[in-house]
Amino acid sequence: MSLDRFWATFRHGGFVWRFPGGEGEVFARDFCEGRGLPPPLKRNAGRTLHRVLAWGGAGAAYVKVYFPRGRLDAAVSLLLRSRAQLEAEAYARLAEAGMPTADFIAWGERRTLGVLRSAVVATREVAGARDLYSLCRDRRAGGAGPATAEQAASLLASLGALAARLHDAGVLHGDFQAGNVLVASGGDDLRLVDLHACVETPAPARGERLANVALLCHSLGETFAPGHFGPLLAGYEAASRSPERLTPADLADLSREIDRVHRTHVFSRARRALRVSSRYDVARAPGVGRLFRDRRYPLEEVLREAVATEGRFQRETGPWAAFFFGRGRRSRSRWAARRRWVELNALAVDHLLYGTPVALVERRAALWRRESVILIDPDTRPAPEPDDEPRDA
Repeated sequence: MSLDRFWATFRHGGFVWRFPGGEGEVFARDFCEGRGLPPPLKRNAGRTLHRVLAWGGAGAAYVKVYFPRGRLDAAVSLLLRSRAQLEAEAYARLAEAGMPTADFIAWGERRTLGVLRSAVVATREVAGARDLYSLCRDRRAGGAGPATAEQAASLLASLGALAARLHDAGVLHGDFQAGNVLVASGGDDLRLVDLHACVETPAPARGERLANVALLCHSLGETFAPGHFGPLLAGYEAASRSPERLTPADLADLSREIDRVHRTHVFSRARRALRVSSRYDVARAPGVGRLFRDRRYPLEEVLREAVATEGRFQRETGPWAAFFFGRGRRSRSRWAARRRWVELNALAVDHLLYGTPVALVERRAALWRRESVILIDPDTRPAPEPDDEPRDA
């Protein structure tokens, strides 16, 4: 989609900014003139998310900063639009279609000889809104949320109507999950956010619609069983004007699609355990070596336990269990440990593992020998969090 409705009105610090109104220019000046961003709320490969106060006027805003994930990513940026531009285009298209989203403020890019260095997207915080995933999680814990069957059915019908309007507007949300749906005004106001994975698809086919809705239903799987999504499909049918619309008769097909999404999700999440993402971190630490870590466990605590395992053949004390690879062997120990690390994370995602894989530590035991240690927390399983990356589905 063309961004003719946005115009370049401000250039500063190497950035070219585009925005729909004067508020965006104020934000651009605040960003470029050294106010500084607070520590990120989330960080993964190629993106950080920040919450800032009173930039570009009154109120809070969320700021995403995108950057190339490597030399290949930087080279590709010469030919492809940045993720910030894709997200800005999605906000513009949905605004034209009357879809409820967060208020868009501005986006900007900094390039050198056409190569992307960084890009920024800013949206206004929706006052009093919470994401649907945390709302359902709190309800399961006895807090606020859809407390009755009627309220749950009403919420599902509203979600179905939202999905129908999105698809009828010719957009498929590649990361359509509960964490990217904001609930405001007591559940009467649903808004879509995190649109960088949206794809413009004129007149989506029924199969594409079904697969996209399955992403949302899968993210609600800890609250609703597949057979409970009849009201969602009814809401979809009532709101859609397309002959390809979904109906309650598609419930069996939706259940099968949710199963497929789950298998893909388990594989995708487990594969992320070996790279930097919103859930996992990869680093090198002095005296320890390479460290693959679940971000929900503090780095200092993981390092302390990793050092405590050095020189041991089994874990005798401490809060975590330790499993060793490479003692007395020279080859394949590193790859065997990595394979087991991925398998354990797959089991954890599928809720088939008692405990949580904490970290994989790889270190050189001697000049000719390496060893690896997997640390597992057997007593607690931190509450799961919604994905902030597009799922491979």
